[in-house]
Amino acid sequence: MLMAQVLTAQQVTTGNGRDIHATIETDRATYRAGDSVRVRIALTNVSDVPISFTPFPPGDMVKLVVTRNGQRIAPTLTFGGAGVSSPATTLDPHRSWTLSWLNDSWFTLADYGYVVRAPGTYTLQVIPLIFGPWVIADITTVRSNAATFSVTP
Repeated sequence: MLMAQVLTAQQVTTGNGRDIHATIETDRATYRAGDSVRVRIALTNVSDVPISFTPFPPGDMVKLVVTRNGQRIAPTLTFGGAGVSSPATTLDPHRSWTLSWLNDSWFTLADYGYVVRAPGTYTLQVIPLIFGPWVIADITTVRSNAATFSVTP
């Protein structure tokens, strides 16, 4: 006879999507128009409890907020949605996890739908898109540093 396991409150890994913050960086400070801008993003659990979430490909784990000369710009490409996910993973308190795909943690802005051709000063920020079995998601609030770079003609 099979018995269902009942989890007690102490066994359930709870979390709040607002407790995941991001750090974004670029591989250079200056690019020429048309260059590939490469970014690396890490997610950090800033709470005192573990947070379990479902990892997806990096383009589905975060939303970028991109501005040029202070004006928000929209992505120029769109994608069809979530890719294949992995089993739920747990991020311990005050630990970070770097997004990676196919053994690479650096991605181009084009991977997120942005093609940078116009000269100017760009700023990148991140909205973590964290979902999971016991995670209250917040998919609208920027929770990251600001990475700034310049594009020259």
